[in-house]
Amino acid sequence: AGLPDGVVQLGSTVGRLDYPTGESGEQPAIRVTVTSGEGASEELLAKHVVLAAPPRVLAASIDFDPPLDPTLLKVMKATPTWMEDVGKVATTWSRPFWREGEGEGQGA
Repeated sequence: AGLPDGVVQLGSTVGRLDYPTGESGEQPAIRVTVTSGEGASEELLAKHVVLAAPPRVLAASIDFDPPLDPTLLKVMKATPTWMEDVGKVATTWSRPFWREGEGEGQGA
């Protein structure tokens, strides 16, 4: 089983999440404001939203309404983004020279 066609939007950016805090037992819809790669904005309704990005990125790029708890927001902004300050390089070699010595191919 997979997701139905059209439920995943690639190349778009979430800019705002409005999540009403309903008093009744029924969960109200979450409003998600999305901007496409072409710049068009669209509002979607969802029962659930999965945010798959580092906390620091979410805190800096999405407006939440109601606003997140200030303590949580502070922690999110202070959470290091994995490998944020690491330079990444990809290269190929004509032969696996690292296997000839004691090394394991690890970089430093």
